[in-house]
Amino acid sequence: MKIKERSEGEVTILELKGSLALGPGEDAFRQKMAQLIEEKRTHILLDFKEVEFIDSSGVGALVKYLTTITREGGKLKCVNPGHLIQKVLKITGVYDLFEFYPDEKTALSGF
Repeated sequence: MKIKERSEGEVTILELKGSLALGPGEDAFRQKMAQLIEEKRTHILLDFKEVEFIDSSGVGALVKYLTTITREGGKLKCVNPGHLIQKVLKITGVYDLFEFYPDEKTALSGF
């Protein structure tokens, strides 16, 4: 997984590319999220536009960081989830835990 980071005000936007699955993809995601939390950057927007696949390990990582960020007083939002990503999150029963937006502008207005 490749992660491109940029900021829009107090919000850190992570453009994810590849697979959020057990192995290097999930490891890269976990490392980036841990770094942001350590730096107290807890307003995060995840852009799923180029995420091709997610497995249960990736879902677990998303839930873990949603919980951690919420506990820290931050917000984790998602934008551009493809059909496959939505389907996996619905099947695993966690879809409704996340805030999904159709575009970045709309997502950013809610922080």
